[in-house]
Amino acid sequence: MHYVRQYMRFAVATILLALSMVAGASAQLRTSNYRSIDSLASRIAASPNVTVNSAVRSLAELCKTDVQRARAAYSFTASYLLYSPTEVASEPLTPDAPLSSVFGGKGMCGEYAALFNAVAAGLGLESVTVIGVAKGDGYLVWDSANNFGHAWNAVPL
Repeated sequence: MHYVRQYMRFAVATILLALSMVAGASAQLRTSNYRSIDSLASRIAASPNVTVNSAVRSLAELCKTDVQRARAAYSFTASYLLYSPTEVASEPLTPDAPLSSVFGGKGMCGEYAALFNAVAAGLGLESVTVIGVAKGDGYLVWDSANNFGHAWNAVPL
């Protein structure tokens, strides 16, 4: 399962990288620019009873640009959720609901997308969920057995 979590981080980072390069923000994407954001997001994600609103309040203080806000939403989401192909949200996601009661720290791509969108919106970013097919290992065109539904986020930067 560790490889799946790494893949999710790679997929989100790839989308952020592509969108940022189009917007001319590639210089801001150096990982050294995100150490403080990533560290804070990780600490917030480990907090008991963390909510979307409490995470947003803490992250907003450190983020000055949309690229930093997108990174914060990504880093918090990736730090909070552990990818699990069988776990789905047990309650609706609301800004003040303890995330432990909604996700229990686990989720699939839809939960990653929902949490990312909620944090991004709280930080003032436009974010949409993109639904499609993940072409996993052994993918063959027209072979529905290996076509897996998937969700990603897109943020215009």
